[in-house]
Amino acid sequence: MATYIGINWADQKHDVILRSASEPAKVEHSQIAHEPDALMEWLGELQRRFAGKGKNFGFFGAGVAVH
Repeated sequence: MATYIGINWADQKHDVILRSASEPAKVEHSQIAHEPDALMEWLGELQRRFAGKGKNFGFFGAGVAVH
């Protein structure tokens, strides 16, 4: 099942929402600092969270799709 991630990219912080297609009413909100290390840490968390679940990441404009 797909998971959708929306990112509001800004100059100081990035607001992120994550929503699973299987549970569309459940939305997770978080923030990423506007720093390369913070972005890499967040991407690492996604990889750990979805590892082995057949998920693939695709970046589209201001959002990320996880299939």
